[in-house]
Amino acid sequence: EFPTVLEEFQSWLEENKLGSKYTFALVTDGPFDMGRFLRMSCKNYSISVPDYASRWVNLKKAFSNFYGKSVKGKRSLPGLHCMLDKLDLKFQGNPHSGLDDSRNIARVVERLLRDGATLRVNECLQKQGCERKDRRLQFVYPVTKKQAEDWLNRCKGILVESDSTKEENPYQELQDDNEEKAVFAHEE
Repeated sequence: EFPTVLEEFQSWLEENKLGSKYTFALVTDGPFDMGRFLRMSCKNYSISVPDYASRWVNLKKAFSNFYGKSVKGKRSLPGLHCMLDKLDLKFQGNPHSGLDDSRNIARVVERLLRDGATLRVNECLQKQGCERKDRRLQFVYPVTKKQAEDWLNRCKGILVESDSTKEENPYQELQDDNEEKAVFAHEE
């Protein structure tokens, strides 16, 4: 069930020192994984969305910002297959398989980083009561570059502090702010 998987994922983050020794961000190929599916799964089980999942890198936006606003003459954000095509990469595995999609997303991320992109969070979840009814994903909001930088700097500071205060939740004070989360695997 979902709570068990979420718990196992959080244990994996701890084992790999993500959030304690390394800053990190989740990367998705759009807003729906976090803005709808994770948020609704947490809501269905009366679990709070983990702080690390309240901000993420929408790969479609990062890709478009780095390689150019339009892909193959389209004005909309590129899908995973389109991003792979633009990079002369072939999709590996079965489309819409979570594991295969994540591996292909990682290949695009790897290429972005090799080509010189800097990945920062670019979307976030707003708290209950802040939603806008005129939006398709009413809880998902864009993150400004300044908000992403501020969040990264605060996370870096928390990593240093968390060594001396292991028993406190180092992200608690950030939960109430509307600032953004850390970069992809940055060692302190």
